[in-house]
Amino acid sequence: MPRKRMHSVQRFAVSTVHRQKGSAMNTSLVRTVVLALVLTLAGAHGGTLHWDGANPTDANSLLTGATLGGAGIWDTSTENWWDGASAADAAWNNAGSDTAVFWGTAGTVTLGDDISTGGLELRTTGYTVNASTQAKTLTFSAADNTITLGNVAAATLTGAVAGTGNLIVTGGAYGGQTAGTLTLNGTSTGGWSGTTTVTTGMTLALADSNQALIGTSGISLAGGGIRLTNTNASQAALNRVHDTAGITANGGAITFTNSSGTTVYTETLGAVALNSGLLSVVEANNQTGSGSQTLTLGGLTRNGSTNAVHFAAAGTGPQAAGNKNRIVVTGAGTTAAGEIIGPWATTGGTGVLSDYAVYAADHVVPAAIAASGEPTWTDAARAYTFDAQMGTGPTLTAARTITALRSVTANNNATTTNATDRVTLSGHTFVDGDAVVLYYYNPTGFNNGQVYYVINAAPDTFQLAATPGGTVVSLNNDRSGVGVSGAVNLGGNDLRTTGLLAGSGPLGIFDAGDGVVTLPGTEPGTLHVNSQTSSVGIGVPVTDNGTGVLTLVKSGSGLLHLGNSANTFSGGLVINEGTVSCPGDGALGTPGGDIIFNGNGTLNCAAAYPGMTLNSARDIVLNNGAIAQFTGLNVTIEGNVTGSGGIFRPVISNVSLTLNGQSNSFAGPLIYYGSGYLTVRSLSDTAGDGVIGLGGSNQAVGFNWTGGEQRFDGRQFVLLGTTGTITLNNNSTTGPLTIATDLGVPGAGSKTLTLSGTYTGSANVFAGRIPNPNGNTLSLTKAGNGTWILAAENRYTGTTTVSAGTLQLGDGTSGHDGAVAGPIVNNATLIFDNYGPVTQADAITGTGSLTKNGPGALTLAGPNGYTGTTTVNSGTLLVDTAGTLNTTSGITVAEGAALFYNNPDIALTATVSADAGATIGGTGAIDSALVIAGGVILSPGASPGSQSYADLTWGEGGIYRWEINQAETAEGGNPGWDLAVAPDAFTLEASAADPFVIEVVSLGLDNTPGDVHDFNPRQDYSWKILDAAADLAADYAAEKFMLDLTGFTAGASPHGEFSLVLGSAVPGGDSTQLWLTHARIPEPGTLLLGALAAAAVVTRRPARAGRQPRLDKSGAPDAAQDVHTH
Repeated sequence: MPRKRMHSVQRFAVSTVHRQKGSAMNTSLVRTVVLALVLTLAGAHGGTLHWDGANPTDANSLLTGATLGGAGIWDTSTENWWDGASAADAAWNNAGSDTAVFWGTAGTVTLGDDISTGGLELRTTGYTVNASTQAKTLTFSAADNTITLGNVAAATLTGAVAGTGNLIVTGGAYGGQTAGTLTLNGTSTGGWSGTTTVTTGMTLALADSNQALIGTSGISLAGGGIRLTNTNASQAALNRVHDTAGITANGGAITFTNSSGTTVYTETLGAVALNSGLLSVVEANNQTGSGSQTLTLGGLTRNGSTNAVHFAAAGTGPQAAGNKNRIVVTGAGTTAAGEIIGPWATTGGTGVLSDYAVYAADHVVPAAIAASGEPTWTDAARAYTFDAQMGTGPTLTAARTITALRSVTANNNATTTNATDRVTLSGHTFVDGDAVVLYYYNPTGFNNGQVYYVINAAPDTFQLAATPGGTVVSLNNDRSGVGVSGAVNLGGNDLRTTGLLAGSGPLGIFDAGDGVVTLPGTEPGTLHVNSQTSSVGIGVPVTDNGTGVLTLVKSGSGLLHLGNSANTFSGGLVINEGTVSCPGDGALGTPGGDIIFNGNGTLNCAAAYPGMTLNSARDIVLNNGAIAQFTGLNVTIEGNVTGSGGIFRPVISNVSLTLNGQSNSFAGPLIYYGSGYLTVRSLSDTAGDGVIGLGGSNQAVGFNWTGGEQRFDGRQFVLLGTTGTITLNNNSTTGPLTIATDLGVPGAGSKTLTLSGTYTGSANVFAGRIPNPNGNTLSLTKAGNGTWILAAENRYTGTTTVSAGTLQLGDGTSGHDGAVAGPIVNNATLIFDNYGPVTQADAITGTGSLTKNGPGALTLAGPNGYTGTTTVNSGTLLVDTAGTLNTTSGITVAEGAALFYNNPDIALTATVSADAGATIGGTGAIDSALVIAGGVILSPGASPGSQSYADLTWGEGGIYRWEINQAETAEGGNPGWDLAVAPDAFTLEASAADPFVIEVVSLGLDNTPGDVHDFNPRQDYSWKILDAAADLAADYAAEKFMLDLTGFTAGASPHGEFSLVLGSAVPGGDSTQLWLTHARIPEPGTLLLGALAAAAVVTRRPARAGRQPRLDKSGAPDAAQDVHTH
């Protein structure tokens, strides 16, 4: 392949950056940036700018936030905002409604001017944006302004805020997996006038003298919360929230936090509409001094039947008028004696759900219904309470139809002894066959909330079995403080109710007969189960009541255990909060009943080996951005997962989660934290979808794709945790997997990314960039028999290992070269398919093969030691001055491709074979036998230059591309002309019928095609082009050579006559050399005679057809050269 001069090629061993700041543009460091990484996108109202306050002269990274952030002044004149692509920072433009991104190093950002923005994105915890110090205002200027806490815990806005649009506080692509709090403090006498939305896991907190919600037209809680904090009388006098702004609750919290003392705190909110999920209304601090606190809601309504509300006041629970901790619902009135607001409304202290709620003159207070004997449970409109105390729970003597049932059993503080498998509970009254529920500090192997049966009862002690009269369950360790409570025995009767609540102790239900838990009537309805510090365990069937389809609703952060595997309720399971456990799918109702998460919650139905498979007719619905946790052993979801929420698999060792639905469309994050495998058959992928997070602490986790062909353009794969190995497998049987977003590495610690899978069809592609974690390294391994392509400018610096199959770097198109930094261990197949120049600076070792595809040049600059074959199919393979290639088992260069060997110290000894149209050259010695024949091109030097060959053969149809850029210097130099040196062996095997071609190519001093510097066509020249050790006289004949002068130009004047002669015909030469001579053009007076003479002795021959285009030593075709035949 023809060639050009050697170009300087950037080596990827040096960490590349997107721009160099504080200097003129450096085009070798500037890269085109694709904003595929951005975890949350700004709306169409503006662009995205990155805060660069502390280090404006350093190089930034869009992949990790390196050198971004810090403290500084945010105004409209200081150039400390980076657009992610430009070479220099720019000043903020208030007219842009851009989103301001803060990450890298957190600091305090002080407003130096009034600032307008379309939103904020916080990617590092601990930032403060301070408008107060210089009395400025932060205005949200877009119609919809988003503040994103992207996997961060806290951020603060201090001072005045304003705006006419809506404000949304969200967790972005991580959803509510990481709880985040945005605190607005300082003084702000107003805020934005549009609506306010707070999504799952997020809290909007107002403190100091901040009244940012005073002007909002409405508040929507979608699993998020607002918190109002006061510490003194002046703050207590503030009205922080618009009194009549309606609050729509789809789960979340309203928290009123006031310092105890002498201050009277009051806050009035608008009417609250419960749509779905669980809303908590909380007074966080108990007022123990002379002061008090009153939080007033403008009303409370419900839309639907599965929502719930919990009213909490620290220390006392919400209290009636005249007391210190009050929650008021305007217009609520007073609840009738013995009744409750509903089984969906509960009360308690902070973190405690202990009772149902009632109204007392608009005040919310606990129902405080006294415990009563089972025979009194006769009024369907009433709620009842029981207390099992130290012994047997109540037994139904008839079917009971009631509104709700609450337990108030105290913690009995039993101890368990491993050696005897006995429970010690002084003064108990249990007898064999009684049912109990354990809670608090259970021995290992006992399930919280599950009903167990007493056997071998004795004074103060007993043993437990999983079934009546069954085998003793081993107590695997000694424990104290174990809670034990008697369970309700249905006695063969039905319990018809709409509510169950575990108050100060657990509520367990069992039956040796055929009693069930169902609805009071035959109309569809809901059974609300509430637990927080304790648990509810239902060991009997939960069923519809004829046509009364039952929907089971779990609220409160505690546990509901469904112990019966024959539950037939068909209205589905709704989890507003807390954990539902069960022995398997059959306990979750009929298969057509979905599992709906209206808030963050947990499903644990895989405690027993091998785990649980959810029926394909049972979909999982994730509403309100809820995060669903699936715990236990192996979990398989055969139905579809839909909705706005996400999935989290917590740290559990060596288990799996499988999403086997064919149409999974949920939009939230999918996070697997721990060791094991996450297997996915289908998954939505649109802009703004949540991350796919994988990782743990020194653990191995794999992602298995089993669906059809899939391309991820929206979801980002993120390596979480510290150290560990994360494997991405395409185990599809029908199509490749493409990941077009940048890899996220937010966690500290070095990691390994493995690309693998069983799919062996067309190539899988990782088209996003792969970076190092900040301050650490990432290594990459290719495993499995298939092919993975890296098609971006990667930034990781750890070792790349090819263990099996094929790893291809680049896809052959512009901007997708896939280069890597760091060493490569190749024990399979490694392909470089680069469009532009790429340098592999570190060594390639191993037993595998290397293939060079793509039009760009690949420079090997390290001490390579791999032993497989080397194939150059296209473009140019350059071995740099420090590179080696002698361990390869053979080098093959295809038509149109080139090999340039440039190591001056170590000769190339590997076998080289070339196809017609291939180019071999460079400046380093080649000691293996080299045959230049059949269209193979020899191109020594560095345009021009020299190269030595230990065993060189010029055969029939071979080509010597001889270049010259200065006529009167020295052979083998630059400037100068090419020289081939054969110090040991040279063979000429060309013939008159198929001669060896000398292509004469003229270059300018810049080594681009053009006129030779200082060439005078009216002057004679002699140039040595071959210097061999052997005498050439016996084999030399003019007819064995052809001169192709197509590539030679001499300006406006015609050149003279070129001839190829033995060195013995040239002064100073000898017959071991070949020289190219030029006979000058005669002076003008003899021009006609000279022309006639030349016509009789023409040495120049017609050029051959199919002449290859010339390449420079970087491997790129010369765009200025026309390739033609003549």
